[in-house]
Amino acid sequence: TDIRRRHLLLDLTAASAPVPVANVRHISPRMAEAYAGKTEKTIQRDLNELERMDLITRLPAGVQVRQERLRAFLPRRRPT
Repeated sequence: TDIRRRHLLLDLTAASAPVPVANVRHISPRMAEAYAGKTEKTIQRDLNELERMDLITRLPAGVQVRQERLRAFLPRRRPT
């Protein structure tokens, strides 16, 4: 479950625009496989957890990753 959510977050990061919730299952082959045989309730649970962690935002157009939150986990670049 945590791995599936991590993969979902990474795949949502690749999207240039908000992803409609109905399309989350099909955002990538990896997500299609992860959600195969799962209900929409599972997707909602995963999105709710990512939102609770403040990693995604729900918009009228769909869900979007909070890029600024993820940048906090990236290593800092050396000044040149």
